[in-house]
Amino acid sequence: MGAARPRARAGRRGDGGGARQAALRRRRAALRGQSRRGAGVGGPGLLQRALLRVGQGGILTVRAAVWTANYQRNVLARITGRIAIVNAIAVATSAALVGWVLEARAVDARWLYGAGAAAGLTGAWLYRSMRVRREFRLLAAEAASGARSDPFSLRMLMEILREDPSYREYMLWMGIFGAGNLILTAQLVLVFSEQLHLSSATQIGLLAVVPLITQPLFMPWWARLFDGSHVVRYRSRQGWAIVLATAAMCAGVFSGTLPLLWVGAVLLGAAQAGANLGWNLGHNDFASIGRAQHYMGVHVTLTGLRGGLAPPIGVLAYMALEGWHRGAGEFALLLPLAMTAAGALGFNRMQGALADA
Repeated sequence: MGAARPRARAGRRGDGGGARQAALRRRRAALRGQSRRGAGVGGPGLLQRALLRVGQGGILTVRAAVWTANYQRNVLARITGRIAIVNAIAVATSAALVGWVLEARAVDARWLYGAGAAAGLTGAWLYRSMRVRREFRLLAAEAASGARSDPFSLRMLMEILREDPSYREYMLWMGIFGAGNLILTAQLVLVFSEQLHLSSATQIGLLAVVPLITQPLFMPWWARLFDGSHVVRYRSRQGWAIVLATAAMCAGVFSGTLPLLWVGAVLLGAAQAGANLGWNLGHNDFASIGRAQHYMGVHVTLTGLRGGLAPPIGVLAYMALEGWHRGAGEFALLLPLAMTAAGALGFNRMQGALADA
């Protein structure tokens, strides 16, 4: 790695304007090719993705309601954290297997999609037997709040944000903070491929396997912290862990030091363990039990919105800097660093107001 980076630096210094323009032409040609290919299959592909996201949104919302009904607030994170640990181990194992298959070309990668679909169907079938404790209390609370007769909609989303200023501000800082996280991942994929020229297995290890393996180690600590405090106080601490991990990744990229990137991956996994708990459970500190699923619906909807906007913005920032000067694209990583820091500061601001109240 240490040798690969100087060669990349030297190549940047030696490239003249012609080489830079040629690289940009190749990139534009590749994008045009992708557009032409997408024109033929874009409709069905977009429909499939839309249906997938709708299904995922339903799963997240229903799961959050079940967890809220089944577990008390003072142990909620510790119990659901154990579920998340099992999930993280399963996903990390799958990611490692996918990385090995792609690197060794052992089987046709299309079989991986089939295996993933089969695993998902099996999990959905098994989840049908999940018990909802005190279901009568949940149904009564929903009926009292009008939740059962009034389906979630854009009008309801706006109503919740308008009537609950604390949750509105929380969603604002979550939007900035979460968008920074999404931009970071999108940009790291490009930087690892185009700037550092890392292998597929190394990229998957840095972005998926190591963070996912690290999460179970730190999940219990974050769970105890979450169970003992309001989510705003929790986020005012956990947010800085994401900022530290992002800074470590930036330092690893800027210096071209692979060991530092691995350290950043470990820190990212540790921080994401806490972020996952806050994302899945944080709305419960603002909503009554009868409206928990609606508050989660607001969160899921806004997450989907930033999920559709943030990664393309990050990629455009990277490409703009590359177009301005070859090799400058890596400095686009300062954007997610600034956004996560702004979000963490926002949570600290909310925590100060909460303490004064």
